[in-house]
Amino acid sequence: MPSVPVVVMTAHVSVEYAVSALRAQADEFLTKPLDNGKLVEAVMRLVEEGRRRREEARKPERVLAIGAHPDDVEIGVGGLLAAHARAQDEITILTLSRGARGGDADSRQNESLASADMLGARLFLKDLVDTEISGGGSTVRIIEEVVQEIQPTIVYTHSSHDRHQDHRAVSEATIVATRRVGTVACYQSPSSTIDFRPTRFVRIDNFLDDKLRLLERFGSQTASRDYLEPEFVTATARYWSRFGGGTAVEPLEVVRETAEFIGAHELTRRES
Repeated sequence: MPSVPVVVMTAHVSVEYAVSALRAQADEFLTKPLDNGKLVEAVMRLVEEGRRRREEARKPERVLAIGAHPDDVEIGVGGLLAAHARAQDEITILTLSRGARGGDADSRQNESLASADMLGARLFLKDLVDTEISGGGSTVRIIEEVVQEIQPTIVYTHSSHDRHQDHRAVSEATIVATRRVGTVACYQSPSSTIDFRPTRFVRIDNFLDDKLRLLERFGSQTASRDYLEPEFVTATARYWSRFGGGTAVEPLEVVRETAEFIGAHELTRRES
């Protein structure tokens, strides 16, 4: 792989041998007996070089996060979206209703705009009736139109294992509307059932604070929604870290996967 650094170590010292190794794209040529300090220095330098190469070679993902109501995607994958933003991926949020049953629709719209702005994301805010979203028909068409416009490589949506009828409907419609998208995964909601069975645990250690700041944008909800409290969000992320390592994790049910999930773990390792 071009992004993997190569060190050649040999006791056969000759100019011809060194030139042939470098022509074969070796990154470092070391002769025995080795100086341990120089070996460690070379390895550490090439590790950083390898990371730089991978970052340069990585194409930005086009991410589509779909939720039934304002704040749904931020609760489910707010940390992951913050990681996508840090990686300069293109982020689009599609919210299918304005959440009128859960509060003032105008306030929730403004809060959604503020959250999207923080992520540098594009926001589609639709007008389907809160608590009456269908899993087919018009919902599928709305999602298909957005998919056609932005051509996402990764889609996040609700899990079908959820008590809320809108969440189940959006999950069903998304699976149909994104059938040609390579990577689709379902996130956890506060109303998810015990049948929610994640198969991917993405570390968000360095993005948990970003997630909390995203959720702060939804001030009209924080007084009446315990699950938006920072302690609750943090405890949930810590719980899932028992499966994914680190100190904070967002769980995903993977429907299908051909693209890499952001490499939030890669960002975490680099910043730690």
